[in-house]
Amino acid sequence: MSAMTNSIAQAPEAWTLPYRGKVGMAGLIIAESAIFTIFVVAYLFYTGKSLTGPTPREVLNPPIFYSIWQLDDSFRCETSETAAVCSLPHFVGSNSRAR
Repeated sequence: MSAMTNSIAQAPEAWTLPYRGKVGMAGLIIAESAIFTIFVVAYLFYTGKSLTGPTPREVLNPPIFYSIWQLDDSFRCETSETAAVCSLPHFVGSNSRAR
């Protein structure tokens, strides 16, 4: 006797999408690993290439002018915002047509 195999075509199972949180985290880890690898390779490539490169003293200057400029800008923004918020309640509820 010969055994007959019963091959019935089965419908493929429904494919479900993976959880987006896991996919997003995996993508983040892969991207950060790639960037870190690029930095390590660049560091290893340029190690020892320049013996007379610029020193930090030559490159880094204290940005005194720009620091003062930024602090002044922050101060002006803060005072103008405070003035706008403080004057706001005077205009909110006033009905100019009733007078």
